[in-house]
Amino acid sequence: MLKGTVLLLTFLFVFSWAQAESGTPPAPTAVAVTPLASSQMAMVVWAISPSSPPVSGYQIEACVDGSQCQTENASGWERFLDRDGNSINTRALVIVEPGKAYRFRVRAQNLRRFGPWGVGRSIQIPPVRPSAPPNIFAGPQDSSVQLSWIQPHNKGGSAISDYQIQFSSNRGKTWVPFPDGVSTRTRATVTGLTNGTSYIFKVAATNAAGTGLFSPSSDSVTPIAPLFAFTSFFPTKLAPNQTVTLNGSGLNRVTEVSLGRIVIPAENIDRANSTSSELIVRIPSGFASGRLSIRSETNQIIESLENLQIEPLCDAQLNIKKSLAIKSPSVVNHPNTVYKSRDLANSHWSFGYLMGRIGGFDPSNPEVFETQASGFILSFLKSIKNDPRTNSDLITVPNGNLVQGRDTQPLIDSLPTKINFQGRKILDLEKLPFVLLSILSRIDLKKDNIQAGEGRFIFGLSNSSQITIILEYGLPLIPSSLNPSNTLAEWAKRWAVLSQLTLGSPEYIAALKTVTDAFSDARFPGRVNESAINQVRTNELALGSFPWQLREWNLRKLNPADNLAVLLPATVKQTPDSALNGKAALGIWAQANRDAILDGKLELKDSDTIVDDEGRTRPLLGAFANVDRNWSVPGVDESLRRTFAINMTCNGCHSSETETSFTHVSPRFVTIGTPNPPEDENDLNLNPSDGSSFFSNFLIKNLNERKTLMNRVLRQQLCQ
Repeated sequence: MLKGTVLLLTFLFVFSWAQAESGTPPAPTAVAVTPLASSQMAMVVWAISPSSPPVSGYQIEACVDGSQCQTENASGWERFLDRDGNSINTRALVIVEPGKAYRFRVRAQNLRRFGPWGVGRSIQIPPVRPSAPPNIFAGPQDSSVQLSWIQPHNKGGSAISDYQIQFSSNRGKTWVPFPDGVSTRTRATVTGLTNGTSYIFKVAATNAAGTGLFSPSSDSVTPIAPLFAFTSFFPTKLAPNQTVTLNGSGLNRVTEVSLGRIVIPAENIDRANSTSSELIVRIPSGFASGRLSIRSETNQIIESLENLQIEPLCDAQLNIKKSLAIKSPSVVNHPNTVYKSRDLANSHWSFGYLMGRIGGFDPSNPEVFETQASGFILSFLKSIKNDPRTNSDLITVPNGNLVQGRDTQPLIDSLPTKINFQGRKILDLEKLPFVLLSILSRIDLKKDNIQAGEGRFIFGLSNSSQITIILEYGLPLIPSSLNPSNTLAEWAKRWAVLSQLTLGSPEYIAALKTVTDAFSDARFPGRVNESAINQVRTNELALGSFPWQLREWNLRKLNPADNLAVLLPATVKQTPDSALNGKAALGIWAQANRDAILDGKLELKDSDTIVDDEGRTRPLLGAFANVDRNWSVPGVDESLRRTFAINMTCNGCHSSETETSFTHVSPRFVTIGTPNPPEDENDLNLNPSDGSSFFSNFLIKNLNERKTLMNRVLRQQLCQ
């Protein structure tokens, strides 16, 4: 009898446990959100019924502007977090954007079965204090110091209304506020200081939530009685490669001359013919109009009150390696190419930083930025393998064409990871194996009233010679957060000034960063994620079997109400579907568009269609471009066929049509930080011994054509 009772109780326990384990968890209740003071974080809490079947995890979604998500199937819901959990662990820390409204919902999971959603009320995330200004510059003057700084990356969800300035004469033990009034300007002159005393300075921004953290202190500067005076310059207008004479006193103490904040090479200062009262400086080609400033051996800076006017740059002669196709080891091995979580200001050429900015994320909070950038990179790599909307390995692009996913899982699994501030595993952006190969200017892709061409970063993998990833940015002809004006002439001058500087010099690196920041770091209101990115491409054999394949991604929103867009698979621009290769329909289409193809004026769109050989109307553009055979276009002459293949299609340009083994910029194996060997500024190095990438013959020919075009653009834009 006892044995039977035990068996019955055991059966009832197992049956009850299995029934509970297999039941659907109920909807969480009391979903609430509490913003954490002075941060971009909020705590989401909820409750689960004590009688709920066992819970193995939770899924959390949010909607920016909660009024747009009144129903369960509304398009505005966005996945925020998946987490392990149980009936006791019912809270999670999430990243939010101050100043915006959110509605959160939570559902429980059990044995891969989700229960219904528990939905909270819409809550307005209050603004927070702005982040610290990232950089502060101080120049000593007589009894004063001239300060300038960069506005905070994170304004805290509220406009900046003022800046607070403090200074210290005892290395930061005590700080004295400087009463400069209310101003949103990012420069000030701190007066009333004592000559001969060293000072440091810091600045904080103020918004509706209050005053934020102060910036790191400036370098120590010492006001001094003037060692020199800068009273005037003559002429006030001159052509490039002509000299200007600076007038004053003590000018023999000048160590550096700048024009428009770009340092003029030291060899352009004619010290042999200068005196203490006159300093003769030759202005190189490529420099634009701006204020002259001089710096002394004691770091004292004096800036002219008026601009030096530079006449049109009509005789520009560009250097390809400096301005159009930059692959110098001094650039691609520069510390700026390495992500540094504690120094994002000097990480702007790293894959992790660039991808984070394409994602629209704010770098002012490095921990949050790294988490967001990690998710964005993983989303991109996963979209090479599976359709982000359906998780199918057969991926649909916007015009309806399909492409088979490539296997990125081994690459994803090999990427280094770390634990972030939330206790979650993310990519370790400081150790990613993506290495910079080249920075390119594509002024040949300029479009009237839209863009001044493209600027490109080309990356490879440090452990593979069979993949490149290209970040292709437009050079928009609209104002940005860094430049109030972006005309074709201004973009051309930015690239042109690089040719006048010594390749790899500090002045060159600073000028190149100014150019690249203007399209990769600047924010462009009205564009998706406020990014200038046009498309991201992959050229690879590493993720699948032969042949080499080229694919493309655009920024698009998974749901219309999403706050930010992600990289989603797209058609390969200007490249018809490979299934049309050799078909009569392609020849008929090419003949009908003959003049536009030969003139280089045919621009294909996702909506373009073609009637195939079976009489069916189908999308024209392909979802991928394989490089396995040349284009065959029945019924047309060789001139039209070759122009179509090389000038329009990606796989025609990256194939034997151009005597190219798919990549025009080769991958390379490199150890960042290794010494850079001497290099020839004028040698494109088909097979370089300096450890950099090599360029294909076709690209070198094309670069010379681009140089001619750039010179023509400069003359047309600046010499009218």
